[in-house]
Amino acid sequence: MTRYSAAAHLAIAIAILAVTLQSSLGQSTKENGLEQAVKQQEALYADAVKRQDIAALQTILSEDFLATSSRGELRNRAMELDDLKPNQGYSIDDFHIDDIRVRPFENTAIVMGRQILEVRYNKQPLTSLFRYTRVWVKRGDRWQILGQQLTALPQPVSR
Repeated sequence: MTRYSAAAHLAIAIAILAVTLQSSLGQSTKENGLEQAVKQQEALYADAVKRQDIAALQTILSEDFLATSSRGELRNRAMELDDLKPNQGYSIDDFHIDDIRVRPFENTAIVMGRQILEVRYNKQPLTSLFRYTRVWVKRGDRWQILGQQLTALPQPVSR
């Protein structure tokens, strides 16, 4: 009886472990898919900024978008779009993101990374480096940026 009981307990423990691992692997696969989807959205956002594509940015930034700029200013969607639109004396030469880390949570993701913005202001080149945190939310079938916070990084020393 004791021998059967020990074997039964071992079998039950193995079954529980197998179910737990299977569930864990399924969750991990789901999170990896979500992480890749958000990284793809980050790339689309970077491309829209680089091209100063206001129509694309209007779909990427949520209506209730709020950001804290690198200067500590609270900015809404209209302010952000206004700053990104093409105008005389200001153009974006490049916008690059890297060191991207995604923390997925069902229909929300927190993304942290680094962005490099190269612009021309009155024909003078200017490069800015930032660490950022963006909050993405999935509404219906579309991912949008709900919030963003930028922190300016020291500029690299030219040699």
